Amino acid sequence: MAKKIEVCNEPYTAIYLDRMADGYKIQPCCLYNEGLMDSGRRKQVHDINNVQLAAQNLKLTEDTCINCISKERKGWYSKRLESLKTKPSKGLVRWDLRPGNTCNLKCAMCNPGNSSKWMEDIKIYEKYENEYSDSNLELDWDWIYSHCVDKAEFIYIAGGEPFYMKPVQKFLKNLSNHSWNCQNTHITIQTNGISNTPAFLEILSKFDKLHFSVSVDGWGEVNEVVRFPTKHDELLVGIQELIDVKPHRLDYNITVQAMNLLNIDTLVEEFSNRNFLVNPGEPYTMFNLRNPFYLNINALKPEVIENSDIKEKHVMGFIEEYKYDPKNNIRMQNYLLELDKARGTNSPKIMPWCFV
Repeated sequence: MAKKIEVCNEPYTAIYLDRMADGYKIQPCCLYNEGLMDSGRRKQVHDINNVQLAAQNLKLTEDTCINCISKERKGWYSKRLESLKTKPSKGLVRWDLRPGNTCNLKCAMCNPGNSSKWMEDIKIYEKYENEYSDSNLELDWDWIYSHCVDKAEFIYIAGGEPFYMKPVQKFLKNLSNHSWNCQNTHITIQTNGISNTPAFLEILSKFDKLHFSVSVDGWGEVNEVVRFPTKHDELLVGIQELIDVKPHRLDYNITVQAMNLLNIDTLVEEFSNRNFLVNPGEPYTMFNLRNPFYLNINALKPEVIENSDIKEKHVMGFIEEYKYDPKNNIRMQNYLLELDKARGTNSPKIMPWCFV
């Protein structure tokens, strides 16, 4: 039986709302391993007491909180430890919002449920994944707004791509009219870095505690293949535009996977050389890709791992968990070749370690 976790304030101070096919997923945080489906009952999402009660009723164990537990065992900082900074008596003050799948990229490891652009290659996705969830439901932004005014300490918005979502822009524009929120609410936007618009940047610049988390998964052509159809030069321009807004913090979100494992050190070095590291502390958040399973590092052959000379400490930590899966190696190669044919890319040339 998994050991119960007592110390975490997320169920009492935070909420994760994600749009699903049959309603809203409600969890204490995005890392929780078991969700509660609000199966189409929108009234629960309108009722703050029910929303918090739903999150609080979810059991916190080593299994459900493994993402944080595994980090802490390595001596790393975790979301669970961060939650202890907020007192439960304050009530719901931290929001993690995933309003939809509107996006202008179709990343190789993504899916139609998280990116509308993946519908262009839906036949390939269905061949390898078989199913996905989508929904026409919309988060009730008026309800969320009413509970954030003069109260929200933290609002995180991801997608899809928030810069492409008009309801997100309207919500933050309305919130920017309140001086308390501009001064006190920490706004974090997860973005791909190539979707900036002057109008939205102007809205965001009104918040003193603005944080951009830029999703980037490689340097040069590797990132162009992984995060298709990103153009490298456009990404560099986009990142500089975000820096020019002078955010309180800007960092980078990297999904470590077979496609970029041997390219991440180059990315880290190049970003440092270009002064893209604008704040002290850890500039990168790295995740070990679990799904789709045929793109995680276990799909790479042992000789690739053995001959690698990786320096980035977080990546080295993931390699310690490596276990070769020959079936996924073949599946990965076939999948990448099919994407190449559909998208005009050349994976064997750009990521030869995947085809050893």
